[in-house]
This record gives sequence, C-alpha cells and structure tokens, in this order.
Amino acid sequence: MILKSLVDYYEILLERNEIEKEGWVRADVGYVITIDRAGEVKSIGSLMNSVPNKSKENSVQMIVPAHNGRSGKVPPPYFMCDNAKYLLGAWQLSGKPDEDEKNRYQADNYHKAAVDYHNKILQNSNCVLAQSVCRFFDSWNFERDKEQLNVDWGRILKAGNMVFRSYETGKYILDDNEIQDIWDKHCETISSQSVSRCLVTGNMAPIAKLHPVIKGIEGTQPKLVSFNASAFESYGKEQGENAPISEYAANAYGKTLNYLLSNKIHCRYMGDITIAFWAATKENETGYMHFMEEFLGNTEKPEEDKLLYIMNAISQGKHYNYSNLELKPETEFYILGMTPNNGRISVSLFYNSTFKELVVNLRQHYDRLSIQSPVYEQKKYPSVHDILNAMTRKQTGNKENSQSMKGIEKSLLNAILFNRRYPFVIYISILNRIHAEICQSKSAVNRNRAAMIKAYIMQNHPDKKEVVSTMQLNEETEYVPYVLGRLFAVLEDVQRISINKETFREHYFNVASRTPASVFPRLMRLANNYMKVLKREKEGLRITKEKEINTLMDQIHTDIPSQLSVEDQGIFMLGYYHQVQKRYEKVNKEND
Repeated sequence: MILKSLVDYYEILLERNEIEKEGWVRADVGYVITIDRAGEVKSIGSLMNSVPNKSKENSVQMIVPAHNGRSGKVPPPYFMCDNAKYLLGAWQLSGKPDEDEKNRYQADNYHKAAVDYHNKILQNSNCVLAQSVCRFFDSWNFERDKEQLNVDWGRILKAGNMVFRSYETGKYILDDNEIQDIWDKHCETISSQSVSRCLVTGNMAPIAKLHPVIKGIEGTQPKLVSFNASAFESYGKEQGENAPISEYAANAYGKTLNYLLSNKIHCRYMGDITIAFWAATKENETGYMHFMEEFLGNTEKPEEDKLLYIMNAISQGKHYNYSNLELKPETEFYILGMTPNNGRISVSLFYNSTFKELVVNLRQHYDRLSIQSPVYEQKKYPSVHDILNAMTRKQTGNKENSQSMKGIEKSLLNAILFNRRYPFVIYISILNRIHAEICQSKSAVNRNRAAMIKAYIMQNHPDKKEVVSTMQLNEETEYVPYVLGRLFAVLEDVQRISINKETFREHYFNVASRTPASVFPRLMRLANNYMKVLKREKEGLRITKEKEINTLMDQIHTDIPSQLSVEDQGIFMLGYYHQVQKRYEKVNKEND
C-alpha cells in the first residue's frame, strides 16, 4: 500500500515535470564543453553562479543520466555528465614528481574508461550529436590540446560535473530527444535478468535486487526495503528477490521519497519521526502543504485563523480558495511517518484518506481542545508541538526529555489523524508535570495542559464528557472532583486577597488533587481565618467570597472523596483552571 502510493505519486510528479524519469537524476553541473559536429572542442565555459555577499560560487542543477554509486580501482564513468578526469583526462601539476605521475596515470585510466563507455553506447547510433561526441572522444588528447584552451584547470577539476553543448545549435546535447532515447534504451538493456511479477505494479518485469537509499531521514541514510543478511532470506532467493519489486517501482518510490524529504514544504521532523505528506493531485498542491505546515508547526494567530476557515469549509464539503489555490475535499491525501532502525526505515505512521476526512478528524481534535485562554495567548488552540512541549520540562534541549519522548509523537499523531483514543502516556505525563511544577510556578496548570486534559477526558472517557465539554467554567455540573478544583481556586484566592500570599497552591494542591478528604477540612478552617481578616478590611469582598464558597459547598452532596482516580485528578485540575480563568476574566473586565 505504501509503495503503491509512492509509485502513483511518482507518476503524478512526472506529469507535472517535477521529478526525473527512470534512469535520470538531478545533479550539480559546474562547466560545459562546447564541441562541433567534427568533435573539436570550441570552448570550455563556466556555469557557476556567484553567491551574493559570499566569496564562493554555486553550480547549476540539471537533469542528467543516473549517477549510480561507483567503486573499484577504476570506478565506472557516468554518461555525458562527469568530472574533468573522466571526460577530458585532466590533471594538474602539484610540484611533486611522484604525486604528479600518480595523478597523470589515474586521469589517463579514467579517461580511457569514459571513451570506451561512450563509444559502446553511441557508436551504432545514426544521431548526429551522438557521432560528434564519439569523434570528440576519439580525437581529444589532454596533453596535446589543453594549451589551446585558455581555462583554469585547477578550478575545473574542483568544480565537479561537466556536460556537453552543441556548437551548431547552442543547446545542451543531453536535451536532445535522440540522445535521451539512446540512454533510455541502454538502461533497459542493463536491467536485471530476473523477471517476476511486481508486487507493486502487478506487471511482469525485471526485479530490483538492491533498493534505493533514502536520504533525509534524521540521523542516517537507510533503505525502506532491504535484505542484507542470509537470515532475512528464504527459499533460496537472494536480496530483493525475497520481495519481488520491479526496478521501475523501486526507482519510482525511491525518487519520490527522496523528493519529498528534500522538499521542506512536504516534510517535517518531530522528535525522532520524519513526516512526509502529499496530495495525489495533478494540480498545484502547495495549498494542501501549507495546511499541514500550520497543523504540525507553531502557527501565529493570523495563520491559525486561516487554518480554521479551511477546516470549516472543507468539513462541509466545500472547495476553499487558499492563496489563489483551490483545496478540494475529495483530493486523496497521504501522511507517512518514518524512523531510522539499524539501516532500515521503520514506518511509524501511514495515513491515507480524502482531504475532507482528514480535516474532519482534525476539526474534532481542535473542538476537544477548545478552552478559555488567557488574554496573552496568541493562539486559540495548542498545536501538536505545544502539546508535546506541555509534557516536558521547561528547559529546552534536555537530553532526558528527548529520550522520554521517543514514540510519543507517533502515538499522538495516530490518535489525532485516525480520531482514536489519546495515549494514556500523554495524559499522565501532563499530570506529572503539573504535580512537579505546581510548587514553583503559577503557570503549572496552563492553557496547553488544561486543553489536553479536557481533550483526553472527552475522547477517552465519554461518560464524563458533559462535565468537561464546556469551553469556559461549567457552573452547572455537580461532579465532585470538578467542584473541588473550583473550590480550591476560590480558597486560594481568599488567601491572596486577605494576606497577600499565595502559599495554598504550593503547600496543598498536590494533596488536594489526589486525596482531597485528608486536606479540605483544614483548608476550610484556614479560609475561615482569612475571612476574619477580610471582615475587618474588605467586608464587600468577604461577602462575595463567602457566597462563592457556600455555593460550591452546596453542590457537593456526598462526602469528600478520600482518593481521586487519575481521570478525576485531571478533572480537578480542569475545574481549578476554569475557576482561575473566571477570576482573571473579572479582573480584565474591571481594567477595561
């Protein structure tokens, strides 16, 4: 399924001219050799572009015949695009006789290999340009002809790849259709002789023994399919024959994955997961990619609003115009999450649905996260990034944090994308961080943590959904853990306004949220003492707070629980958060 999706997308990219066909790659080229039809070198010119404000130069990228890995005493040459040693037999004096002799000998052997290789491919062709290249290789002699060209051989040798250009037409020879056909036919003749039915395309075709290396996975360059030991083989089949995938399919999925991972708009890194995403459409898919960037990344408020507009429209089955690009609900959408695993790629996540189904699931996730935010919050909802940060210590770059987070990202993404239950580890990690930080920080129960607690309870414990489903303070519910969280916030406020201290939270919050019966009677006695202070100095506030406390006590119709479950601890914290935000809401209105 994954390989088939990548091969299908490869064919879409081919139609859009955004990827190279089989047997071709994109490579850096620094110089061009201009030859006439007789094979005579007319000039060697630079294609290097200077980089603004820097002393270095950049080569240009061109689509050229495939550069496969090479090794050996005389590594095999590349077709029509190679370095100066191969195409010209070039070398440069170093002033050391032994080294010079070694360089000359190496360049001579490399050039002879290139001559034989090109003559083998081109000599039987009637193509005029092919014959001109053959004449060049037959007549060119570096020692004899180098003085006729006014060039810097040192720079040419450092520049890397060179290509040929026709003197008569002024065009690159590799751009000629006949030359391209010659190379394509040559690639077909050197295909594997092992023919079987391809598991991806379903066609009888040469089977790939080795699969492409995937670049861009964090920390390594693994393969998606590989059999690198006899323990992984069976029935006498070796290497790729164990999973018969045609050379075409292997080349296609490899190129597609490398294209996605090299393109920032299609790729994101989250912890140890590399996430690639794409829309299977022949039209411009930039709008879909920006949507995913907003969902996965740290969005600012204006962009978040745009994200919400898109969600509302697409979830209703409407098309949406995003930056002059049309987003369609019926478009097939793919998300692939990968992690490195000892030279192989481990697939952590694969999601495939219509764009509408994806957006509906994301919309439900955001609805569950919806909660009253402090006035300083710039975003309406915490992003995936924010939720992961809410689980860890405030210090960034902590090695302990990164180790403990491994695997959690994929669990969270799977829960969101497939609209499944949220992982318990995320919920308990947030609770533990609150318990650990509550003594030092007022913001331990912050918006991001409270939002995720709310979302977890709604999704994983639907029987308690009505208690926590409101965005703001739920004054109607009589669910005891939620009321106790509210009551704790009010008692904390009584202390703050009476003696200008806030020690309630740091001394009693953890105990109150876990074993409330053991501490709330004492908290009520302390609150009565603070009320006496208010009676002397702020009688109006005393009456207001007394009413709030009595109202909350009237909502508790049973004994205060001796112990709260893990789920009820989260509801306690949510009640506390809502009550605190209600307090700040009143202060903000008074300031206004």
